Amino acid sequence: GGALMTIWGGPPRPALGAAAFAALSGVAIAASALTRSVPILSALAALFFFCIPLMSGCSQVVWQRAIPAELQGRVFAARAAIAMSAMPLASLAAGPLADQVFEPALASGGSLAHSLGGWIGVGPGRGIAAILLCSGLLAIATAAIAAAFRPLQQLDHPVGAPTELLTNAERTGSPESPSPR
Repeated sequence: GGALMTIWGGPPRPALGAAAFAALSGVAIAASALTRSVPILSALAALFFFCIPLMSGCSQVVWQRAIPAELQGRVFAARAAIAMSAMPLASLAAGPLADQVFEPALASGGSLAHSLGGWIGVGPGRGIAAILLCSGLLAIATAAIAAAFRPLQQLDHPVGAPTELLTNAERTGSPESPSPR
């Protein structure tokens, strides 16, 4: 993913690219809940990790365009601190949630065995599969909402970009109306 981003340079609309790669990584996470096959899990993990540098590169472009140079150090430090704090919190929550909530619910005869269990199976290891499925679906939903969020779409146009390069629809957010002749 990093090599591709280096060669390619990223999509022309980086905010939309970040959302698209986030959605694709969410698909990989959600799909990993649906299988127990090691080769398939390996391929899905590879897809997930392939998307990370592409998503991060697109995101970085958006942030660098939007934040004035004199504020970037502080903003990026705060952004990194917030992002990094989520990892240990998620790690602390995932184990007990998988073992004490979802695992018993997805045991044979558990409260989710006949509903969610029909999709991801029942028995040992299905608690973490439920968390993966929920995480992946949440990533996909978040990416779809982000891609549809108008202010985020506007970040795809660098500050100071010549407006004559933008179509009427891109400037106003409305469909192009035919020009009078």
